[in-house]
Amino acid sequence: MKTPAILLVLLTLLAPRLLAAPSPSPVNQVFQFMQAGTCTAWSDGQPSKATSYLWIPENCKRVRGLLILCTNVPEHRLVGHPAIRAVCAANDLAIVWSTPSFMNFKRTEPGKKKMSEEWDTSVAFLQQQLDALAQTSGYAEIANVPWLPIGESGHLIMVDALVETKPERCIAGVWLKNNHLPPKNRTVPALVVFGTAQEWTQEKTDIRTKWNDVAKTYAGILNQRAKNPDWPLSYVLDGHSGHFDCSERLTSYLAHYIDSAAKARLSADASPTLRPVALSSGYVADLAAPAASRNPPRPPPPPRPPPSLGSLTAPPPPSRKPSPPSTGRPTPSSPFSSTPTARSSPTTSTAS
Repeated sequence: MKTPAILLVLLTLLAPRLLAAPSPSPVNQVFQFMQAGTCTAWSDGQPSKATSYLWIPENCKRVRGLLILCTNVPEHRLVGHPAIRAVCAANDLAIVWSTPSFMNFKRTEPGKKKMSEEWDTSVAFLQQQLDALAQTSGYAEIANVPWLPIGESGHLIMVDALVETKPERCIAGVWLKNNHLPPKNRTVPALVVFGTAQEWTQEKTDIRTKWNDVAKTYAGILNQRAKNPDWPLSYVLDGHSGHFDCSERLTSYLAHYIDSAAKARLSADASPTLRPVALSSGYVADLAAPAASRNPPRPPPPPRPPPSLGSLTAPPPPSRKPSPPSTGRPTPSSPFSSTPTARSSPTTSTAS
């Protein structure tokens, strides 16, 4: 007889949290415009088809940028999530969701090029879709505003294609769930989210404890930071999450990143020229990962002054005052070089 009472207590305790979560709504799945197209420029000579759906915030007078997403599980959630659409509306960002995708994964003819060798074709197909959407929507700027591509699993290479082919047009790039960095580009702001419990190897490893085996992965990220100190790289270990998971917490984090990236990068005059990110104005924080050192958030090291004329070596770096003690969450001016401090769950992040 005690069980119903216990359940009632649990439901009472959980109710505020359940009610606080954003609720999906059919309204959030509305896309006002659609464009279907065919590309015949692939190396195997076979055509591929794509359909792109465009959502523009209701009160937007001029679009300043585009979120670009394609066919995959988290993308289906993100394109209509209230938190994502709210930050898009606040920054005059539209959303383009391409399904079927403008990326061509069905090239089967012998002698076909690798996908990376057809990035130009992929981007040209996307541009064809955007040109048509610009005309049908009446928002001519859709054809040339900056992009913020977001991709998961196979569509990680969609983000690669846009960032590597048109870096000057990318507000940032977001790579979800795999420990996947852009192949070459080390200038476009990047957010990489690594889900530590990928399902594919569960017959070989215990995915429940995979969270404890990320030391090598994290060492590789620190190595990238050392090699590319000016690259705005943010990294998230989404602890215990699988390949297709996209929790409310992660969605909220992505919304915050999109909002911060738009504010940091988009020009004040609505031109397509993007502003650079100054890492010196933000903070560096260590990842709260197993076996990793954890220091309080701190300013990055100051840049070395240039060598004086006639000198072959640069003078020593200026002295730096000790970092102030951590007060929890800092309020940095650059989102790409900041992070919340360690949280109670294994979902943690770092930025450089």
